[in-house]
Amino acid sequence: MKYTKEFKVGLFAIIAFTALYFGFNFLKGSDFFSSTKKYYVIYSNIGGLEISNPVKINGVNVGRVSDKKLLQGEKENSVIVELDLGGDIIIGTGATATLESDLLGSMSISLNDGNFSEPINYGDTIKGELQKGLQDLFEDTAKPIANNLEVTISKINAILTNFEGTSLTIKETLESFKKTSNDVDRLIRMNSTELNHTITEFKTLAIVVNKRVDQLGPVLKKYGSLADSLKAIEFSATLSRLNKTLDEFTATISKVKDESGTLGKLMNNDSLYNNLNKTLEDFDKVMIHLEEEPNYFLSPLGKTRKQVEKQRRKEANKKN
Repeated sequence: MKYTKEFKVGLFAIIAFTALYFGFNFLKGSDFFSSTKKYYVIYSNIGGLEISNPVKINGVNVGRVSDKKLLQGEKENSVIVELDLGGDIIIGTGATATLESDLLGSMSISLNDGNFSEPINYGDTIKGELQKGLQDLFEDTAKPIANNLEVTISKINAILTNFEGTSLTIKETLESFKKTSNDVDRLIRMNSTELNHTITEFKTLAIVVNKRVDQLGPVLKKYGSLADSLKAIEFSATLSRLNKTLDEFTATISKVKDESGTLGKLMNNDSLYNNLNKTLEDFDKVMIHLEEEPNYFLSPLGKTRKQVEKQRRKEANKKN
């Protein structure tokens, strides 16, 4: 049996369109060779959710969005979304389907599969939730900042209000400072000649001081040499000799205190002192007698003892 060209072209077109349809749906996530389960989720707003967007559990694709429909007049224009999940996926009671969006705007649904011990039936409705978007996060973060900013602005306003009361004082202070500055400037102009003369004398004094400092250089150098010489003195030997002298002096004092020596007896024994004192007194009497009666002591040279006594009697009679 022969086929015409028209038949062959038509058959080829049907096969191509069929392959294109199945391939397109396969790329969108449809699996024609495995069983699926359908579940439904109701959202108030699905954003940019499209058919064939993935359905994930813990980041793993387990199905896709197969359909979406607007429920006008029912639940304030909610949107019902149909999910095709793999046949081996079990959804329990308490499951939730959270609508999520990444930074690039790609939408997906994240499933929390609930309690496995109480699975729900095919075609049941899963509770839908919306993930907080960037705007919501920004609002939650910005609200405390805005409140703090409002408090800060209120404090700044209070400070500015107080500043208004002190601005007059500051203005008066600045005016007074300006007046003082003008007075100082006028005083400097009036005494510019004296100031110049004083500055000149100060410069001259500075030059003289510098010269004197230069002259002190050799003196300081000599003082440094003297200090080095003093450092070179053998202080240890000098101290040793001094200690030796002190030891000898201590030994001498000890001997003086000892009564066995002559000087010790003289200092410690009263009898020796008394005898010496008595001897000095007798010697003093002899000297007085010698001065008064020299003939008595010189009698052996010219007169006898009787002659001396006779002469004394005569002198006594003359006095009477």
